Amino acid sequence: MGHSEHYERAANARIRLMAFAFNHSSEISACDARRPISLVNVHTGGARLRKQRGVAYCGLNVGDSVVLDLRLLSETTNLQGRVVWAAGEDVFVDFGTPLSVGMADLQSAIGN
Repeated sequence: MGHSEHYERAANARIRLMAFAFNHSSEISACDARRPISLVNVHTGGARLRKQRGVAYCGLNVGDSVVLDLRLLSETTNLQGRVVWAAGEDVFVDFGTPLSVGMADLQSAIGN
């Protein structure tokens, strides 16, 4: 079983509260380049992101380190993370250390 399959199985084994977005513009830094990326959902431990059409990305393979600016709250800028799965246009970045803000704050910030 590969790393991504192991992660997906573990993630599905527990219920997680998530804040959901629809094309919320965020930014990802990898390979010494900053690129726009869309936020799909976020929870205190990580975020699912979707690559935007027409944007060239690099450094978004499983195991790669990235920096995110979700453009939500001060706590969601310069988030250090690691890509733990990638499927099609979507990637999931694990923050390593949980965010200090609650789900209601995250969802509220997405809604604004």
